[in-house]
Amino acid sequence: MREFRKELKAKMEQLRIDPEFARRYVNDGFSGGEMKRAEILQLAMLQPKFAILDETDSGLDADAVRLASQSIAEIAGTDSMTYDAT
Repeated sequence: MREFRKELKAKMEQLRIDPEFARRYVNDGFSGGEMKRAEILQLAMLQPKFAILDETDSGLDADAVRLASQSIAEIAGTDSMTYDAT
């Protein structure tokens, strides 16, 4: 459990997510942007070989879209990220 919490804290710092989010129930009282960032954090923790993200900008304002895309790029790495907006 200690290792998990250490990794969670590191990923939250990497994605610039408020550590207070870890104390809240999943998506309870989160804005649309916060929910997307929580989903991205889950991806960062699970470290899948690939992920298919559908409508990552749905319901988000321009600032939240920018934060979500930056977070995705951060965990994917620039070399491995492919984005198709069709």
